[in-house]
Amino acid sequence: MTNVFLVTNDDIIVCDPEGEYYPLINKMQGQVIRISPPSKDYVNPMDINLDYSDDENPLALKSDFILSLCELIT
Repeated sequence: MTNVFLVTNDDIIVCDPEGEYYPLINKMQGQVIRISPPSKDYVNPMDINLDYSDDENPLALKSDFILSLCELIT
């Protein structure tokens, strides 16, 4: 992860339920988003950005994602 941070401009997303990467993220001046029942932060999987893709239809991409999510849940 540190190598990717140093040699690219890519976004790095870390899912860290135990909080083990918190010190590393702070050293790299990253953003920590705490998602839990008492947190005010949340993820809305149905949110859509109509400027998401120039090549494909963003609505079709989001529809495919929602269908996949529903399949995983059931």
